[in-house]
Amino acid sequence: PRRPGVGSRPRLGEAIIASLARELESDELKERPLCVAGFSVGAYLYSFLLTHAQVRPRLKALLLDSPVDIEGVPAGLSKSVMSNYVAQKTLQSLIEGYLALFQDVNRQYQEVSARFHAHDIDIPSLWLYSDVDITASQEAVEVVTAKWKRRFPGRVTEHLFEGSPHVSHLPTYPTAYEEAVSSFLE
Repeated sequence: PRRPGVGSRPRLGEAIIASLARELESDELKERPLCVAGFSVGAYLYSFLLTHAQVRPRLKALLLDSPVDIEGVPAGLSKSVMSNYVAQKTLQSLIEGYLALFQDVNRQYQEVSARFHAHDIDIPSLWLYSDVDITASQEAVEVVTAKWKRRFPGRVTEHLFEGSPHVSHLPTYPTAYEEAVSSFLE
């Protein structure tokens, strides 16, 4: 099992992206356009990047693979650190209880999620997701893509993989994955 990281600690994610934004503002990088790729919690981190005004105009494209929103955190985090079903469910309940008890942390997650849902930069985006992913469910992804499609018609591309585990679309469907990404980037 992996150790939880930025997905379980909102301020850590914010600090990491602040550091990245400072690096992107360096003399050698400040004029370069940006194509952002985010996997799983990468959607959450991208939301922090949206708070850096100097980076926003440079964003040219966004690729998201299995993007997790707030409702996927308890189940997804528990599955990523526990292999036993009972332990997963126990940890999931503990995370849900933690979020209910510590409203300031829950509020931070909700604010980041709202920023992601209200995305206001007209750039093309590619969404790679699965019909069986519990962490980044098809339904949760499509709620966000529907909002973005209304806001930016023709700028959202989706690729739904059948039966592919969380962030495992490339090894499961290498040809289809590579074709989707190549087509998007052309």
